[in-house]
Amino acid sequence: MANEQMVSKQHQAAANDIAVKHRAFENAFREKNAMKLVESYFVEDALKPMSSPPGVPPIVGRGKIAVLFAEQFVVADAIHLETIDLTVAESQAYELGRAHLTLKDGSKVFGRYAVLWVKAGGEWRVRIDFFGPDGWQ
Repeated sequence: MANEQMVSKQHQAAANDIAVKHRAFENAFREKNAMKLVESYFVEDALKPMSSPPGVPPIVGRGKIAVLFAEQFVVADAIHLETIDLTVAESQAYELGRAHLTLKDGSKVFGRYAVLWVKAGGEWRVRIDFFGPDGWQ
C-alpha cells in the first residue's frame, strides 16, 4: 500500500506541474508570443522536440515549432488544453488530451493531442507532441 501511495503522490505532483505548464502555454498563446510558448513548454533543441499537424512531416527544433505556432496565431485567439488521460512513470509521462481553440471570428474548433513529457532539469517538458483535428465533439 505504501508503494501505491508513493505512485499516487508522484502522479498527482506530475499532473499538477503539467497543469501549470498548460496554463503558461495558454497565456503565451493569448499573448501571441510563440518563443515564450515554446521555450517554457518544450525540451531544449539538443533533445530534438518534435511536433506535427496532420499531413506535415515532424517539425524538429524550437525555432521551427515557434514558427508553427506563430502561424496559428493568424487564425486563433486562444487555446485551452484539457488532459483526458495522463500516465506517469518516474521521469516520463504520457498525456492524451483535447485542445479547445477559439478562432478570430469567435467560433470554436477542437483538436486532440498526444504528448510525451520528460522531467528535464527538475521540471516537466514536452519531448514529443503530435496533434490533429478532433472528432470527439
